[in-house]
Amino acid sequence: MLGMPLSSWASSNTAYLVATDTLAQSGAIPMILHAEILRDPEGMLDIHGILAREDTPAGAGFEPSGGRFAKGYTKDAYWLRLRVARDEHAPAEWWLVAWPPFINDLRLFVPDEAGEYQEFRAGDHIPVSQRTMATRETVFPLTLDTQPVTIYLRIASNTSVVLDLSLWGHQAFVESAIISNTRHGLFLGLILTTLVISILSAIWLRQRFFYIATGYFFFYGALNFSLNGYDQLWIYPSTPWLADHAIGVLSTMTGALLGHFILSYLEPGKRYPLLTLPIKGIAILCYAGAAIALLGYYHLIAQAFHLLAILLLLLCLALMIAMLRTNRQRSILMLVMFAPPIVAVFFQILRNLGVFPINFWTTHLWELAVLFQIPFAAVVVLLRVREQELLHRAAQAREEAQRGLLSMIAHELRTPLTVINTAVANLEARTLSNQPELEPRYQRIHTALARLDTLVDNALAEDLLRQGSIRVQRKPTRP
Repeated sequence: MLGMPLSSWASSNTAYLVATDTLAQSGAIPMILHAEILRDPEGMLDIHGILAREDTPAGAGFEPSGGRFAKGYTKDAYWLRLRVARDEHAPAEWWLVAWPPFINDLRLFVPDEAGEYQEFRAGDHIPVSQRTMATRETVFPLTLDTQPVTIYLRIASNTSVVLDLSLWGHQAFVESAIISNTRHGLFLGLILTTLVISILSAIWLRQRFFYIATGYFFFYGALNFSLNGYDQLWIYPSTPWLADHAIGVLSTMTGALLGHFILSYLEPGKRYPLLTLPIKGIAILCYAGAAIALLGYYHLIAQAFHLLAILLLLLCLALMIAMLRTNRQRSILMLVMFAPPIVAVFFQILRNLGVFPINFWTTHLWELAVLFQIPFAAVVVLLRVREQELLHRAAQAREEAQRGLLSMIAHELRTPLTVINTAVANLEARTLSNQPELEPRYQRIHTALARLDTLVDNALAEDLLRQGSIRVQRKPTRP
């Protein structure tokens, strides 16, 4: 609900937002729609400078927001000016909520009874104990009067400067936070389950795919955990500057492992070099980006990394489609698993670059996509385990058939060898006394028969060894 400004503000021609009891019960009131924005190059202004500009004939230079706030990666700070009041029947206490949690520094300036502006700080560069409210979201308690007041919000970040600002009634915000935390808790439980499955599969089967899957699910889950601000609450609440390192390392590692995960599952080999080689190259660049982010310089490469990520997503999607002809089943599995998150990530990247504002497509679509993706990822890993089990059983069956054939041949050879050995012995007994020159020939026959007999014994002994029927005792021996 919009009310007309008081006479003291008549020259501004700007409406102010009136918070009503109905809005307090129903949910969030979008604030960007009612805000005016001032760009502060290099973040040089403070609240005193802003107020001094307000008093000049030209005014402070604030312009209407146009209903969106997405500035991408910039060194500039931005100021929002909002005029708010409440209906006489509405509660006085409200919460001003800013999203996303990875904005570095937010400062709210609210006038007190004496007209002096009080500063309240939040953002992921502010320790949790020093924030206005110790929550993962940026929350500022706000007391509204029936008379309009002007408040200022300063936004500065070396991550993407994109903001969703809303005014909440207490009950509505608590209900929304419960739903949001439940959704993220469900995602965390699913990703941990999938991660455990991958770890056990890697330990059991010791194959490259499962090692890559384990790494991908770990960094993917940790990235979501960090982007939503939980790391600041639970892992390093007193050293929030680590959030920049964490987001940079987790983002780049997730991108690199995404490419390896798709390649190791699809196994394109050398059939699609125009797609596989660029994916591998981008993965290497992502690893280099992770090293840079670990040193604390992610903000210098963030924009370039986002452009690389867009290219990586398009290449992976093209590879999945191209391999529908050669490996239809695996390609369909990858498309079902990754196509929705790829679309969601594409919108998120464009939001972070300042192309799109925060809305359903750039924020909530991602949350829905990952909730769908992770259970399906667990199914993909289990299907791969099933494939390996079937291959192992087939190999066992071939080995059993081979051993059976070898055993049969060995047993069948014993009888003719015995007959031949007996016949040669009889001939030797009858002829050797009269023809002694035949002795070398008989010796060669006995040697050949002994070798054949040894081969048969070895074949039967190998079969017994495989079955565990013979117990081998090892001991040191002087050669």
